[in-house]
Amino acid sequence: MKSALILILSSVLLEGFCQQTNRPEIFYRVIPVNGINLREQPRLNSRVIVSVPFANQVSTTEIVKYDTIIDSSNGNWIRAKYKNHSGYLFSGFIEDYNYVEGSSINSSYRLQPEGLIITELSYDPELHWYGLYHDITSDLYELKSVEVELISYKSTVGGLCANLSIENPNRSGNPGFFIGSSINLTLGLKNTSRNTLLKCLSKADECTIPFEGIDYSILLEDSENKNGLKITNGNDEQLLLSGISKSAFLSLKFAEDIDGDNKLDLILDVYNNTGDGSQGGKYYMFLSSEAKAGNLVELVSTYNWSTGGCD
Repeated sequence: MKSALILILSSVLLEGFCQQTNRPEIFYRVIPVNGINLREQPRLNSRVIVSVPFANQVSTTEIVKYDTIIDSSNGNWIRAKYKNHSGYLFSGFIEDYNYVEGSSINSSYRLQPEGLIITELSYDPELHWYGLYHDITSDLYELKSVEVELISYKSTVGGLCANLSIENPNRSGNPGFFIGSSINLTLGLKNTSRNTLLKCLSKADECTIPFEGIDYSILLEDSENKNGLKITNGNDEQLLLSGISKSAFLSLKFAEDIDGDNKLDLILDVYNNTGDGSQGGKYYMFLSSEAKAGNLVELVSTYNWSTGGCD
């Protein structure tokens, strides 16, 4: 499947007075899919030392203050290091975000929400990509195969804003999640309604999801300081999450077969309100086909999210 990262840029170049400022070494990652050039001197016509690929990390210690605009992105020329190379690059094409290597949990799967400020980018063009849509008419969910592109741009409010959007013009609506998989997933409408999922919250003593003749119960395990979350099918029981803050709000985003083995899979959200005006949480995707011996499901992918806005 062919996927592309499109950095929204126009062509303008403005250079001003050059002044150097020292600072501690800071690490960033490259935004454009075609990489950025590390140059000998802080200007566009300087010789390219090396092209730094998308999502690779660079470190910077020294700002060369050109107050430059390149392709409508504001930034500075920065003294930077990439591996054993040193030179200059434009700060408008780098950003402080985490690129999530799939191998940190399971390289065969990725979970990427649609339309949030990126705090983690877990996109892999080598995987098959699917959109998990909510059908308003039936109140059910539908898994569709999609072609995706990552539209990224720098927001004036700070942060890297991005959307995974559908290339096929015949598709409408926005999925709650994009799921990347190394295997072909089963397409079509699922049976569990959104209304059923909304009733299954952390404040409930338990939540039961009937699937393929089996009642799966999701139970909150209450301890003195922290909460935990368990799943049971009546015969087997498994601890899914532990150490959940008492103030956190847990919701079930999806509970049905994703990987095509006719067993229950889960997408969970642990939401936190820090009280300082910022909000955030973490999505967890559990698949039954990856379950180790004695488990009902296995954690294959996570995504840390935070609130914000893109203009």
